[in-house]
Amino acid sequence: MSIENTIVRFTSKNFPTWKFQFKIFLKGKELSNHMNSSVRVPTDDKEFAQWEVKDTKVISWLWGTIEPHLGTNLRCFTTAQAMWDYLHRIYHQDHSARKF
Repeated sequence: MSIENTIVRFTSKNFPTWKFQFKIFLKGKELSNHMNSSVRVPTDDKEFAQWEVKDTKVISWLWGTIEPHLGTNLRCFTTAQAMWDYLHRIYHQDHSARKF
């Protein structure tokens, strides 16, 4: 089953649904740590090479689940975490002001 059949395509208006599904998908692939800012990029060459392959998979899955025009601003980022942080910063809506 392809990722496109598993996760809704991100359109800028459905961030909560897409985010939830994408995080579940990554957990199933044991790669959710690539979206955790507390995890450091390895400095050892061998560990970094292994980490980079995994991070590139996550990046390709990000690209594969967003509308193409939304990817324009992601080109400057080199890690999945940086892309994730950008998308969250731009599209996450904080509704805490509505809570009583």
